[in-house]
Amino acid sequence: MSEPVSVQLDATMVRVVSRSGGAAREFAWSPEAPDTMVDALRALVGAPSGIVVVVGLGLLEIAQPDLPPMPPDARRAVLWRDADRYFPIADPVAVVCVDALALAVSAGALNMWIRAIRTVGAVRAIITTPQVCAPLVGTGVCAVPAGANERGEVRVRDGRLESVRRAPAAAPDDAAADTTPKPVSPVTPDVLGHAALRWIDAPLDDQLLDPGLARGIRRSRTQRWLASGVLATASLLLLLWSLDRARDTQLATLQTMTTALAERAAPAMRAESRLTRAHDEVALLALADSARFGPDAPLLVLAHLSRILPRDAFVQRLEWDGALWRVDGTADNARRLVPLLDGDAQFRDVRIASASQRFLDAGRQRESFAISFRIRPASGGAHGTP
Repeated sequence: MSEPVSVQLDATMVRVVSRSGGAAREFAWSPEAPDTMVDALRALVGAPSGIVVVVGLGLLEIAQPDLPPMPPDARRAVLWRDADRYFPIADPVAVVCVDALALAVSAGALNMWIRAIRTVGAVRAIITTPQVCAPLVGTGVCAVPAGANERGEVRVRDGRLESVRRAPAAAPDDAAADTTPKPVSPVTPDVLGHAALRWIDAPLDDQLLDPGLARGIRRSRTQRWLASGVLATASLLLLLWSLDRARDTQLATLQTMTTALAERAAPAMRAESRLTRAHDEVALLALADSARFGPDAPLLVLAHLSRILPRDAFVQRLEWDGALWRVDGTADNARRLVPLLDGDAQFRDVRIASASQRFLDAGRQRESFAISFRIRPASGGAHGTP
């Protein structure tokens, strides 16, 4: 599987470090003829998934522009426009602002290097050696490769760049005057290369770019995000389709098992249904048998009515809905029946259910009656006390 790599460009050497580890591998090159390094670079890295280009101090110009406070993109736009005021470069520049410093290189040269490197793999970020050193050093001064017969120094305080400079390699007077302590652990090309890989998704404001490279990297990132989104969506749809197919398969299997089990259990279920019906019938019979002797047993109610009603009253219909009784019939004087029933201790809530009607029966005047009532529960019985 391919992996990202960092490519460090110095004045005379190219150093390559991969994410999987190992020492930095290097070979000579000429910044004026970058195409000659392509074969050597491809032999070392194969087809990497991404490349972080680190432009070394020997290729950079350093300035400390006196600009008013402004956002990083506006600050860089000013340096792009007025590059000749701050850098000894006649051509347009690629620039990055780091704390109070500005690091620049000829835009034409940088584009030529990047075009050559892109034939090997996608360039994900372009940064500088001082940027990578700052978080590694913390506070102190570290020596980094510079141009031929030069030494580079990066001064850092609390992770922020204070100064970056190149000096002749043999400068005893300057060296004697410099009393700044050097770091205990110098930043080696191996460490620098591995640290540079952390910048693979660095914001564009933190990269060494000209307007064209900024647009290209922004477009590349957008395409990569879109491709990732499409891939994620396709993966999600495939997963949902797989889950749906698996669910359908499982459902079909369960339905087959259910049908088979239902066929096997059918005789037992029919027997259980018959047994349940038999139990229900026995329970109903037992309830009916116990109800025969209750105060609301139909025969007992009818017998009690027969004892209370006068001899001229005839009961034609007796209804019960489980709580309320209704008796319909005829009598010579229907008006006196309600007081008779209401005065009995067994009846309560005695009401006229419908209006009485008078009629002649064989020349004799009769009246219809419809009376509703309830049976008063027996004291201490199954229905409780009133």
